[in-house]
Amino acid sequence: MIMIAAFGVRDYQILGGPKWMESDRWDIEAKAAADTVPATAGPRGPSVPDRGLLMVRSLLEDRFRLKIHREVKDAPIYELVIAKSGLKLKSSVDQAPVVNTPDIPPDGGTPHGLMRLNPRGNLEGNAVPLSQLAPVLSDLSGRLVVDKTGLAGLYDFKLEWAPDLGPTAPGVSEPAPSADPRASLFTAIQERLGLKLEPARGPLEFIVVDSVDRPSDN
Repeated sequence: MIMIAAFGVRDYQILGGPKWMESDRWDIEAKAAADTVPATAGPRGPSVPDRGLLMVRSLLEDRFRLKIHREVKDAPIYELVIAKSGLKLKSSVDQAPVVNTPDIPPDGGTPHGLMRLNPRGNLEGNAVPLSQLAPVLSDLSGRLVVDKTGLAGLYDFKLEWAPDLGPTAPGVSEPAPSADPRASLFTAIQERLGLKLEPARGPLEFIVVDSVDRPSDN
């Protein structure tokens, strides 16, 4: 989980490493100097690295002796396309891009230019481009999602689905079968948004763990 945040990847993009990486838990207490990570106005561009996360990478290299290399491989992905039934996304009335951090509306709704995700099966977007929706669908589907719709502009949407909670942790009894009447994620995307996740293959960058050690106590 620390590597996912530090390198800006998803769990399926990390290969190799010992089993304890997925089971051992760690407390990290770190504080940067006041002028180390300067404040920025507006959202950070995709090509601008997060200096705070670069420091976390250095921490992993120093304390965990983490050594990695990157590889690009042909892997299963999903392509986000318009469904044959037709697009059902609602174009946002306000197409103005977000410049600064949006304020929370008085009614507590989703701010302009943002999405709200509840892992229990709810996703709401207010004036967001599909370039922001695709990464969220990547996390939910467990595969990289590439936007192939060709759609520009900002959209409003509400998506509800029956979440797949996956296997339970060791020692925890299996939950009762879900009685959630909502559709699966793939069906909901098609029925509510008029979009479809089509299986495909494409290049995907992986972080390969060459070596890592448990850190010593402070």
